[in-house]
Amino acid sequence: MQLEGLSEVDQSMISRIENARAPNAALYKVVLLGSALGNAFPLGSCPHDHVCSWRPPGSPRPVMPTALSRLLDHLD
Repeated sequence: MQLEGLSEVDQSMISRIENARAPNAALYKVVLLGSALGNAFPLGSCPHDHVCSWRPPGSPRPVMPTALSRLLDHLD
């Protein structure tokens, strides 16, 4: 319910996305969730502090809310 308040995505949609039961979820809803979750939502990058397949050695850690904000601006 807290995520619903932060993201403005309906809790039932959040539940469907969490359970992989929303194959046709609109991209803007995923972006809103990513924006609300910040670095806890690995949209194109690894949220961990270790090197893994999400984030190669030496690559900078991206700032997710800024990138998501730019994407949201283009959707308006």
